[in-house]
Amino acid sequence: MTMQALEPGRSWRTLWFRRREISPQVADGQARYWEHTLARLGIPGVTVLDVTEQPGGQRVRGRPGEDSPVTQDQLDAAAPRIAVSKRLAAGAVRFETPEGEPAAGFIMHVRTAPLAATGAEPPLARFLTCGGAVVELRRCTRAGRYHWECLGCGESDFGFELSPARRDANAHAARCRSMPQTEE
Repeated sequence: MTMQALEPGRSWRTLWFRRREISPQVADGQARYWEHTLARLGIPGVTVLDVTEQPGGQRVRGRPGEDSPVTQDQLDAAAPRIAVSKRLAAGAVRFETPEGEPAAGFIMHVRTAPLAATGAEPPLARFLTCGGAVVELRRCTRAGRYHWECLGCGESDFGFELSPARRDANAHAARCRSMPQTEE
């Protein structure tokens, strides 16, 4: 960040308030970004009214154009494509119709943060066992090693390099017959 020279008679406080006045331009840029993204993914003519930052993601409020009506089914079908294009987890994008507004409006919720507040990184790979459980391979940033864990039987192991850890996780998934754990 570069330091700006103050004009005579101005203080840093007035400069800060001036920056706050510029922020609608940033919000307008985000609205145009989402309009372009939605048009590219099969929902053309959408007008984004506002983009709100929320804990864990964004809330995008918009309405379809008059010349191109969009149904809730079309929005729901586009949600997975949006998540894939933004490299988000499955189910990270969902649409809803706001109450008290015409049915033509929509709210898109984009979850960019992981659901669990554990601070764990997302898995590098997932392997499916013969019984349907999942083996997850993760990088442990604190230890600098790789860790795989079977979410069915609970077996786990650490490896110093990615390739052997991936091979071991895949081998366990090939021989493990455990089914997914049910939450009680």
